[in-house]
Amino acid sequence: MQTIEQLFEPGRLIRRDIEHRHFKSNLISLYFVRPLSAKEAALGALLGRVLSFSSEAYPSMKAISDQEDDLYGVVVYFDSDKYRDQLVIEYKLIYPNYSLLPIDSDLSEQAVAFYISLLARPLLVDGLFDQDVFETEKSNLLEELASIRKDPVGYSYRRCNEIHFRDSQLGVYKYGDEASLRSITNQELIDYYHELLGSSDIYCYRHGAYKPSPIRAKATRQFERLPLIAETKLVEEERNSHQSILVQAYQTDIDQADAEAQAAMLFNQILGGDANSVLFRIIREELGYCYHIESRYDKYRGVLFITTAYREADHEDLIQRIDQLMGEIKAGHISSTDFEVAKLEAIQSLKSLADHQATMLDYVFVQDLFGKSDTIPDRVAQLEAMALPAVIEAAGRFDLITSFHLKGGK
Repeated sequence: MQTIEQLFEPGRLIRRDIEHRHFKSNLISLYFVRPLSAKEAALGALLGRVLSFSSEAYPSMKAISDQEDDLYGVVVYFDSDKYRDQLVIEYKLIYPNYSLLPIDSDLSEQAVAFYISLLARPLLVDGLFDQDVFETEKSNLLEELASIRKDPVGYSYRRCNEIHFRDSQLGVYKYGDEASLRSITNQELIDYYHELLGSSDIYCYRHGAYKPSPIRAKATRQFERLPLIAETKLVEEERNSHQSILVQAYQTDIDQADAEAQAAMLFNQILGGDANSVLFRIIREELGYCYHIESRYDKYRGVLFITTAYREADHEDLIQRIDQLMGEIKAGHISSTDFEVAKLEAIQSLKSLADHQATMLDYVFVQDLFGKSDTIPDRVAQLEAMALPAVIEAAGRFDLITSFHLKGGK
């Protein structure tokens, strides 16, 4: 049987095995790391869908589904994500710990062989992907990308990203854009497939009933600090909608490698991380200015977004109140209750990563990708020891740079 290692040239695979025997399943994940661009993201998203649809041994979705059932609930899937300016194409296999099932045979080898076959032996016709499969999956992905434009909140968040990072690739969506996707030909996709397997940085992580091993053949990847954006931008568009959307991008000089990134994360939790946050409690619940409000912090790109959906008539009052609350937090007006509740929720969120194999494995991979070694217990301990002044100091290092206003109310 061909192994995962045999798919790639010797020394190219970056390996790590993580032992967690309290799960009833095992997880294998291949991470292909690529430079982020709209075309690259569209190629990766389309390739994953085409490879998931059929292979040489399993020429239809039904054949794939039947094999998954025959292997007692095996799940194989592709997806893409992005971290800073890196596109990561993920290929995962979840299969049972067969020793826990009332069956006579261990089907682990068959499960891994099935996983390998979908990746290594796609269904080809005259050296290209099956044209019907290619066109169908391309059309499906185009519909998915188009649906984002129809969602006012999702569209506004993407537009603010594009505007804020317009001079770099950092604002690219993880599945690319419609224009890039439309331009892809079958030949381009098969060429990309061979390039992906032949020249990408490839991480292979296994989680479950495996003997633990340290990372092998660690990649050398350097991430320089991101340059700060000097120009403030305000962009407004109109849409025939009963609500308006405002997305604001706040820049920080805190790098993902800095110790202060933990304090910045806690600041986001206090500000708009959930229903107990300052923005939600005051802007939505007390003042009734909006239907929805939240903040999210991306430490890899050094940006915090505030997103809110509201009545256009409240636009000026809403902006003024958000600015006021941000100013108060920066000035140190954070109650001990808000601080302790946010800390507790952040700790629980971190601990919950270990409840699911995929999130646990992804956490370890991202830590390795960025050359970090702090474990989840390490980060929990850091949060438990954190004092309020550190959060206030981090809050003062965020500045509003970009605003996108989708004006509704017509």
